[in-house]
Amino acid sequence: MSTTITKFNTNKYYIFIKSIITSCDGRIINANSILDTGAPTTEFSDKFLLLFGFIDELNTEINIEKNLESKKYRKIVLPNLEICGQKLNNFEVAVSKFEDSWGIDAIIGLDFFRKFHVAIDYNLGELVVTPY
Repeated sequence: MSTTITKFNTNKYYIFIKSIITSCDGRIINANSILDTGAPTTEFSDKFLLLFGFIDELNTEINIEKNLESKKYRKIVLPNLEICGQKLNNFEVAVSKFEDSWGIDAIIGLDFFRKFHVAIDYNLGELVVTPY
């Protein structure tokens, strides 16, 4: 894989990007994601994962703690995931309950950063990602 450049809007509070999941049956699924350098692991919304058949049910007993926007409660492996143009096979992610008002499907965490050199250029609004 080679270096990729992903544009983002510098006027937004978060760095919003698209992630792409290819399901086992070949469906291409776009996920609205944010890059979070403070998140140790990548998380996907349980409602998003349920909608596309990656999990069978929601855990309705999970409560999000005060002042937080998500709560991780299990892990799954996504067979094919693409973030910033970089492909990840069999990538483990956390299943999380997200606040409904948040409006995102995924948080891209430090586990992604550990696999790639990621340069964030706020002046140009670009993420430059290169495999190690």
